[in-house]
Amino acid sequence: MTRIIFNPFAQSFRQNPYPTYRAMREAGAFRALGMWVFARHDDVKAVLRDRRFSSALIPAIVEGRLAEFGMVCPEVSKLGKKAIVFTDNPEHARLRRLANVVFSRDLLEGLRPLARRLMREHLDSYLRGLGDDFISRVARPLPLKLLLSWMEIDHVHLEAVARWNHEIRYFLEPGTVTRDQFAQIYASLKGFLTFFSHYIEARRAGSGSDLISQMATRRTRDDSFTAEEVAYMCVMAFVAGAETTQALLGNAAWLLATHPAELERLLSGQVTVGQAADEILRFETPLQMTKRVATEDAFVGGVDIKAGDQLLLCLAAGNHDDAIFPHADTFNIGRANADQHLGFGYGAHACLGAHLAQIQVEALLDELVARRSLRLSCVAAPVWQSHSVIVRGLDSLTLATDQRGDALADDRQIVD
Repeated sequence: MTRIIFNPFAQSFRQNPYPTYRAMREAGAFRALGMWVFARHDDVKAVLRDRRFSSALIPAIVEGRLAEFGMVCPEVSKLGKKAIVFTDNPEHARLRRLANVVFSRDLLEGLRPLARRLMREHLDSYLRGLGDDFISRVARPLPLKLLLSWMEIDHVHLEAVARWNHEIRYFLEPGTVTRDQFAQIYASLKGFLTFFSHYIEARRAGSGSDLISQMATRRTRDDSFTAEEVAYMCVMAFVAGAETTQALLGNAAWLLATHPAELERLLSGQVTVGQAADEILRFETPLQMTKRVATEDAFVGGVDIKAGDQLLLCLAAGNHDDAIFPHADTFNIGRANADQHLGFGYGAHACLGAHLAQIQVEALLDELVARRSLRLSCVAAPVWQSHSVIVRGLDSLTLATDQRGDALADDRQIVD
């Protein structure tokens, strides 16, 4: 049996994990880092849809680490209990039922014009100052601004929200978090919750269409979110959604800049924006991995799992499985089954904000199509972020353009 060297912390892996993922798929499920590791598409999907595997592993690790450090951080502990992403039934079903009312596809579609306007503004600004970093100028601020706008919170708070969000997101990878970082998570989470509490209190008696008002006032089956639950939902909307969407937008720009033939197919209308978005999510998945813990014995992927075993599910490896996606290591924006990707997870815990992320990457693609004269290329090698093991995205990306005519001119005659 081939010995698999799996070190997700290695710089070489972060630069290009896909050769390792291929070897992992060929080997099947194996033990590493104290966990069962799954890399095949069907195995990952099978675990994600199986209720015997709990998503409450991260909060349990957090509690263990806090005890190890002798820290008492009630808000941090409660985040694990209140965040929908970490709960199991029956609480998960309750929270998901309430969340689905305000995160419905129809309501999210109402944000598409706003996403398109924000993308147009940021892309116009970026193109005028070309040579700047696409990540800091476009990919990073846009998801934050979209969420703030949906909550009807002034963008003047952008920097504070971005700081809180970045610091709290380390909660998602608690195994490597230091005592000082837990203290920072605690301080930032308290600041974020206090920030939202003022808006929640002011809107609980209203009938606004913003996200906070909707969560604070909508009911289903004689149930509703408490004010505390709304606050934690607001926090997780940023923590679970902002940096992954930032990575998605950066990855999209990089892929199209480095695959000119595929960009040409998009700009010429040979494929739809939706098809291209699905292939981007499949080929360069922002959320690379997720964890589960077995609540009872099970047999999955040809191995016996014992109750209490931890499982690492490599979503990105599954998305490069040739058994599902022929020639999976080829970026093909016309791929017929790209929508079978696991980029948003699968099953009961599939990403609540998946459609919102899809809308934002489609806004980028729509704006590129609108500028049919624009061709992208990379000025320098991209710099992949190193602060997260589970998220794959760029820290910086500098683009150049071959402007065939006026890159800002299109059928809409954009007016600043």
